[in-house]
Amino acid sequence: MFHEMQMGDVRPNYVTLVSVLPPISRLGALELGKWVHSYSKEWVEEKRGSSGNEGLNLLSVPLSPSVSNLTAIKYLNFGINTLSGQLPKELGTLPELIVLGIGTNNFSGPVPPELGNLSKLEQLYMGTNSFSGPLPSELGNLTKLKTLNMDSSGVSGEIPSTFANLRNLESVWAFDIELTGRIPDFIGNWSNLKTLRFQGNSFEGSIPSSFSSLTNLTELRISDLSNGSSSSLAFIRNMKSLTTLELRNNKILDSIPSYIGDYQSLVHL
Repeated sequence: MFHEMQMGDVRPNYVTLVSVLPPISRLGALELGKWVHSYSKEWVEEKRGSSGNEGLNLLSVPLSPSVSNLTAIKYLNFGINTLSGQLPKELGTLPELIVLGIGTNNFSGPVPPELGNLSKLEQLYMGTNSFSGPLPSELGNLTKLKTLNMDSSGVSGEIPSTFANLRNLESVWAFDIELTGRIPDFIGNWSNLKTLRFQGNSFEGSIPSSFSSLTNLTELRISDLSNGSSSSLAFIRNMKSLTTLELRNNKILDSIPSYIGDYQSLVHL
């Protein structure tokens, strides 16, 4: 059909171009592949020229479940586009995936619990999307996870108890989402943690005293705790590697500790 479009001087759109690339690759059709690549560049430049938008988003369609065919892929990033609909549960069948970037898109609905099957995943970026509902407890199976970024993703609810298994985490960003309940005590067991950002949520209660075990932290940002007892600053006593400490609107009832001068790396307070 694609050859017929060429012969009939029918101009393919971007969706057609994307759909023909996988079979071209499988067939090893080098010359046809070169033509598609050349035409794609012309198409993009033409669209940019007509719209005056250098940041043109080319993908504005639901993500196909056929992404599950990418069984050898290790790094997958959907970038800044307008991909929509629900995130395909088939992503959870990619056995080699190490990094998953869901990117800045328009994904909606729940985060698929099948992502918990990605046993080799080390980095998960949920990006700015319109997800709804809680974090799946199955994500607690991602025991190799080092980076978890949920900023502005739309998820809500309490942090699942299964996240106690994520002891290899080094960086957690959860800004501008509706996480609720108390900040779990088990986070104090994430001993490799270097960056923790809990800002713009709906947490309640105090900052857990178990945080005193997080001595590898270099950045700690917690804000807007509500409906609970006041927090003490005792938990920061041994966090001597901190470069950033931001504790806003947390009902902290304490004096500035005398040992604050020991934080020689602190640049943001």
